[in-house]
Amino acid sequence: MHKVNELLGRDVLGQDTGKKRGTVKNLLFDEATTRVIALVVDGGGFFGGTKTVRWEYVLNVGDVVMLAGGALILAGVYLGVLAPGATAGSM
Repeated sequence: MHKVNELLGRDVLGQDTGKKRGTVKNLLFDEATTRVIALVVDGGGFFGGTKTVRWEYVLNVGDVVMLAGGALILAGVYLGVLAPGATAGSM
C-alpha cells in the first residue's frame, strides 16, 4: 500500500515503450469507497498536457508508475471531481 503523498511526483511510464508519459500530479477518489479511481498525469511526450488515466490501467507502482500500453485517457482537462452519481465504471 502507498500513501498519496508518495505517489505525487512519480514518473509515469508506458509498458509498451518504457518511455516516460508524465508525472503523477494528483489522484481522483470514489467518495463512496474511498478507492483511487484515476491518476492525474501532467506533461510528458505522449500525453502532452494534464490528462486523467483510469486506475485499472496502472500495472505497477514502485519507484515509477507503470501503465498498460493502451491506457485510456478520460479527459484532457482535470476537473477535480466526478459528476454526482458517477463511478469509474460509468466513464
